Amino acid sequence: DFGGRLYHLFSNVPKEFRKLIKIDGEKVVEIDVTASQPSFLCLLFAKGEVLESIGKIIKEYKNKEYIQIAKEYKMDVYKYMAVKLKGREYENDPVVRANMKKVFFQLIFGNPKDKVGVYKRKELCDNLFGQDFYMFLSEVAKLDLGKGFSSNHKNLSFMLQTIESKCLNLVMAEMGNMPFLPMHDSLVVKKNL
Repeated sequence: DFGGRLYHLFSNVPKEFRKLIKIDGEKVVEIDVTASQPSFLCLLFAKGEVLESIGKIIKEYKNKEYIQIAKEYKMDVYKYMAVKLKGREYENDPVVRANMKKVFFQLIFGNPKDKVGVYKRKELCDNLFGQDFYMFLSEVAKLDLGKGFSSNHKNLSFMLQTIESKCLNLVMAEMGNMPFLPMHDSLVVKKNL
């Protein structure tokens, strides 16, 4: 019901155990979207005018700085955040990247009025992605999408998961008779295809 994601028995299996899944007795690989939520957010900024509920907000807060950063870092915004907040030497540090992913999720999916760790959300947004970014988050969190969310700051999560599921559905439709297992922003397929 929330964003159109498909949930099944393997949805919440930790990544290290997903490698043990087999399809028709064969080993599998997982093909996923790099930094999916930042990538889908970039898509939303670039093509968001098609979503009637936020078209006006997208036009007002274009987020060109975020789009440029996402493109420059090949959609891996977590690497950019590591460099910006910690320094160039942390760009490829997997622990720092994992922490930046947590910060990013807190930043975009949390209440715009709350702090993100020790940072004021607006200052962190402005420092990382420009002034349009925080204003966009604030305006989206004021919308009533008519979905009955307990808090409107869940709007963006709903929108990004909706985009994610639509994209994955398009890919799955093209899979033909090739067996696969969908995992939110990825597909598990036979390794030797």
